[in-house]
Amino acid sequence: MAACAQRGKECVLRTAFNKQCGALAADRNFTGLGVSADQREALQKALDECKKAGGTRCVPHISFCSF
Repeated sequence: MAACAQRGKECVLRTAFNKQCGALAADRNFTGLGVSADQREALQKALDECKKAGGTRCVPHISFCSF
């Protein structure tokens, strides 16, 4: 959050996870988040959420796991 705020952004914590994988997908105007025990599933959930929100060109931005 501190690094985000230093860049002058309006920062918001949208999800947290422990011993799982998380992913973020976005297009220019829409974002999607996904959390799962499986990294590929988390990424697919993020892409699906982005598209469901109205995104037409959703692409993965980051995915990682904390085990």
